[in-house]
Amino acid sequence: MLSEKQILEAQQLAVAEMKKTVNEKDGRVHPFVGAVLLFKDGTMIGAHRGEYDNGDHAEFTLLRKKCQTKVVEDTVIFATLEPCFQRHFPKVSCAQRIIDRRIKEVYIGIDDPDPSVSGRGKKLLEDSGIKIHYFNRKLQKEIFECNKEFLGDAILRSKIEKEKVEKIEYYGLDEIVSNFNIQDISSKAINLFLSKSKLKDEYNKDTIMEQFVKWGLVYKKDNQYEYTKSFIMLFAAKPSDYLNNVQFKLKFFEENSTLDLPLVLLPNEIEKYLNTKIPSIALRIKPELENRKMYPIEPLLEGCINAMVHRDYQIEGTNNQLTIDSKGITIKSPGSAVEPQTVTNLVTLNASSIVRNHKINFIFASMHYVENNNFGMDKMKNIPLNYEKPFPVYVYKTPYLELTFYFSKNELVDDKVAFYPTTYSVNEIAAIEYLKVAKQTNNSDLLKSLQLSNSKAVQRLLEKLVVNNVVEEFGNTKGRNYRLKML
Repeated sequence: MLSEKQILEAQQLAVAEMKKTVNEKDGRVHPFVGAVLLFKDGTMIGAHRGEYDNGDHAEFTLLRKKCQTKVVEDTVIFATLEPCFQRHFPKVSCAQRIIDRRIKEVYIGIDDPDPSVSGRGKKLLEDSGIKIHYFNRKLQKEIFECNKEFLGDAILRSKIEKEKVEKIEYYGLDEIVSNFNIQDISSKAINLFLSKSKLKDEYNKDTIMEQFVKWGLVYKKDNQYEYTKSFIMLFAAKPSDYLNNVQFKLKFFEENSTLDLPLVLLPNEIEKYLNTKIPSIALRIKPELENRKMYPIEPLLEGCINAMVHRDYQIEGTNNQLTIDSKGITIKSPGSAVEPQTVTNLVTLNASSIVRNHKINFIFASMHYVENNNFGMDKMKNIPLNYEKPFPVYVYKTPYLELTFYFSKNELVDDKVAFYPTTYSVNEIAAIEYLKVAKQTNNSDLLKSLQLSNSKAVQRLLEKLVVNNVVEEFGNTKGRNYRLKML
């Protein structure tokens, strides 16, 4: 069995190979890609795009040119970019090449955000019984940074793509809704998309349809457009006329309301709702009084957008929900974590960058609602230091993944106190909950995160947790840090 160290070293080698990519000089933006085979004895062989011949994919170079005569059935392959799923005959896709060599386990660095590609290579591998994992988050960031131009150019690439991809079987959100009426397309939604994605000068409501065909949101048959579930969710004036799981339910204490709008309009409407409902408080800041929201709007809006992009739309009759009450703000989205990550990865705010609904994510990224690199989780992890609020808390209660933003440590502890001995104070519980996510802390970070009176109060708290054998200290006296000793 391969060790965690070997797996990490293979990922690191794949990233190092990626950086050696030799790009074609054809005026197009191409990805930097590296691939590695990890053998059972720990031996590794790496390759990169263009290593031997102009334009050769990294997986092709690795499997065909470097390892053609080797037995690779028991190896694990690491690829910094999702393997391609289809190429023109006689070329074989990288995903199919992996299948043909009977490799049973694949680590993918990142997905390609281009909706004509994204997710299809991964699905082809999964349908063949291959186990999929994703790279370490830090290495994913390196891959995104190296491919920033390629990833940001997804719209342009899909417009100039020369290889016509054959239509694959419709499934999930690619299914056609046969009774959709073209009159139900929201002009407001289309215009907002064109404006925010900077395509307004190139397209209008009618001409953009051909681009939607290229992106797989709309199909064209006998010169007639056919509309997918993804398109209806994104651009139908009232999506619930056709689908039963696309509304956004809102609750402010006992006041209930519903947003039944195309997805592309929802972020602006939810931002207005949050600004209206989240109360403001007066704080004395150097030395004037300043009104601030009891909770900052930005991370709440990000949580709602993530719910729209990543929820499981295969669960019928369920809707995203936003609840505001005395403890804080809770966002519920149907479905658990996107495999292969787990709820535990979400709870610790350490989930890899994986997309469930690629086409919705692509449209939202084009409109700058989400980042192409999908690292919003890092923003969540910075909430205690940036906003002096507790870490948001994930919990899965079938069929909903719940994300709660607590107004303060007191509301967090109220929800967690039942799991602790009665002798534990509010600050002790808050410090332990903080360390479960942060993994380690120092005096100054904990002072800001828990909003204690001074550093001496923090030191007394940490010393008590050390004496009680809950926390251990490490590092030198100048850089003293603390981490949980036991959970």
